[in-house]
Formats: sequence, structure tokens, C-alpha cells
Amino acid sequence: MREPVTLNVGGCVYSMSLSTLQRYPDSMLGAMFGGDLPTARDVRGNYFIDRDGPLFRYILNFLRTSELTLPCDFKETELLRKEADFYQIEPLIQCLGDPKPLLPYPTDTYEEVVELSSTRKLSKYSNPVAVIITQLTITTKVSGNRTGSC
Repeated sequence: MREPVTLNVGGCVYSMSLSTLQRYPDSMLGAMFGGDLPTARDVRGNYFIDRDGPLFRYILNFLRTSELTLPCDFKETELLRKEADFYQIEPLIQCLGDPKPLLPYPTDTYEEVVELSSTRKLSKYSNPVAVIITQLTITTKVSGNRTGSC
């Protein structure tokens, strides 16, 4: 195994293997660390990327596992989507998906988007994490002839 690579992303320093950064060769990181894009270094010799440092944690974990794992109370999905787009990590972009506007339906139709997810502890020392499995859209036809109360 080669020496670790250190990145300074927006002031947060991360260490990882070169193979982790090159996991997706068509990504911006794959191009940077494959020699196709110029790289900058900070005063300590770390590679420098002027992006959101705390959010890079989720990018790095995806590079390591090819799975998107977010905390249950994660509220920065749109920002993470923009970071994934910046780094051009296509499988992560697909995991995050584009928010799709609900299609207009007749007034007697009700639509709800439900996220199926599970929460689990990876070990007795870890915090619970939510893993989004998929999204399901449920469309229900509502009867317009209801009268009186139920």
C-alpha cells in the first residue's frame, strides 16, 4: 500500500489512499490524481481543494465504500448534491438523484413520495445512520362523490 494522501478541503484535512481518490477515474478527483488536472498544495504540502470541508466527509466515505450513508438528521442533501456534481462522481450523483417535481394530476388524485429507509448501528461504538434504500411514489385516486362525515 502506498503512502497516504492528505487533502485540505476548505480547511478540513483528510487522509486517504491514492486508490480511494482514483476509484472513479472519470471523476474530477480521478483526473486530478491521475495527472490529468493540475493540483494545488497548501503551506503544509497537503493537496488543496477550495470546497465545503465538512461535506467532503460524505464524498470520501462514498469513495471508500461505494455506498451513500448519511445521518438520520442530515439536512444538507442539496449541498451534497452540488458537491457530488462538482467532483463529477456519477454513481454518487445517481444515489442522490435529482429532485423531481410532482407531475400535475387531476384534483381527484393524491400523490405522495415515500422514502424507504432503515436505521442501524454499524458497531457498538458508532452512531446510528440512515441508509436510504429507494423512493416510492404512491398515487391514489380519491373518490369525488363523498358526502356526509365518516
